[in-house]
Amino acid sequence: MQDYYTLLNVKKDADTNEIKSSYRKLMFIYHPDHAKTPDKAEQFHAIQEAYNCLMDENQRALYDKRCNRKREVKADAEKIKKEFTKEVEKENNTYFIGMLGAMTLFVVFSYIVLSKESALFPHVYPISTLTVGFIGMSIVLGTTVGACLAFLNKLPKLNVLEEFISSNRNVTVSTLFILASIQFWAGYIYVLLCYNKNPLLLRRVLRAFHFLVSGTLIVTFSAMLSSNISFLQSLIWGGSIITLGFLIGWISAEAYNDYIK
Repeated sequence: MQDYYTLLNVKKDADTNEIKSSYRKLMFIYHPDHAKTPDKAEQFHAIQEAYNCLMDENQRALYDKRCNRKREVKADAEKIKKEFTKEVEKENNTYFIGMLGAMTLFVVFSYIVLSKESALFPHVYPISTLTVGFIGMSIVLGTTVGACLAFLNKLPKLNVLEEFISSNRNVTVSTLFILASIQFWAGYIYVLLCYNKNPLLLRRVLRAFHFLVSGTLIVTFSAMLSSNISFLQSLIWGGSIITLGFLIGWISAEAYNDYIK
């Protein structure tokens, strides 16, 4: 059913004079003496009904109240629909990202265990057994974790992270992860030591580090099953390599999110 105000071509706050003026103009167009088509006859009766309602103060008040209620119900329904759609999309994204993470873990684990590559730097003792495949798969794992957590909004925003972590200096969270990419365990210990000084900022950061620790243990276990990669070297440097990939994935996901907004 068409809105009475729309039928009479007047605003919702129109006074009786405005309604009368518009009604007379419409009557001239839609009156049966001037319009012989059935649709215009129907329009004529609808305009009369609207006019009779809006010209009566009590009927108009009841009509406005009923219309307002309908608009509120419609707005609530639209809000519920949007929230439901958002939740469904969130669940679908979570499922897809979870599957992507599981597949990445399987590929990384299988490649490190089964590959028989030569060491990249056999004469550099701290990394003498690390292979191109181990480094590449660790970066892939870190990139996947960083991108997935960023897409799921589990990470703080890179552009708003100038907060106090220690009492003496400002350090961004990105600086923390860069430190961790140089030596992962040093960065992880530093986050643990600083956590009580700023738990609000570091809660998500610590969650991310827990994912990185898990990834490090996975590649270390893979290296242990491999015959040519040192368990100790993978434990020491695996986290740093994964964190480097994590930063790549995080920054890429942030850039993509900013692009599509």
